[in-house]
Amino acid sequence: QDQQARSVMNLPPTERPPGATKLFVGQIGKTAGEPELRALLEPFGQILEVWIMRDPSGESKGCSFVLFAQRAAADAAIRALNNVHSMPGWRCPMQLSLAKGEEERTEAKLFVGNLPKDLGEEGLRQVFTPFGEVTEVFVMMDKATGLPRGCAFVKFGLMSEAKRAIESLGGKLMLPGSNEPMVVRFADNKPSAAAAASTAVAAPAAANSAI
Repeated sequence: QDQQARSVMNLPPTERPPGATKLFVGQIGKTAGEPELRALLEPFGQILEVWIMRDPSGESKGCSFVLFAQRAAADAAIRALNNVHSMPGWRCPMQLSLAKGEEERTEAKLFVGNLPKDLGEEGLRQVFTPFGEVTEVFVMMDKATGLPRGCAFVKFGLMSEAKRAIESLGGKLMLPGSNEPMVVRFADNKPSAAAAASTAVAAPAAANSAI
């Protein structure tokens, strides 16, 4: 059973359960084991596996890997504990970071435009949830009227999920109450080919409306 669980830890990110995120957890001391780490980290979210790194003699190396079921839980643990919390009997603060290779799975932030003015955060979340784990939705509001401006930002836990949303929605889906298809692209101004294509599809409609 331990070997089976460890194989999940070592799977490539694309082959793990959706959203699963591996953390490196260092400076845990020589005596902390899996029960202690689980007790500390499980309040942040479901843990799929804890692996204490050991030398050939079986002694702990004072560091470990932890596989969270969701990226948001892993991020919360990093924010709360990294360089802040020390394990009992160990003076140095813990070091928590995304494990090597996990950086490629960094949350992808999308800009979404051409939304109906009455669409709120929950409604927008429902539009994007079929494509993966939506970690954040922010609908931009008009300061003068207090009403939605018709655009928003949506964050996904995985880059691959964000790309699927772009390919499926950008320039294709027109929501009730809107006169144009949604614009869906990466918010960092470095859109993928799919995002560029989506923007290009929506651009003619925008240009016509401006004439």
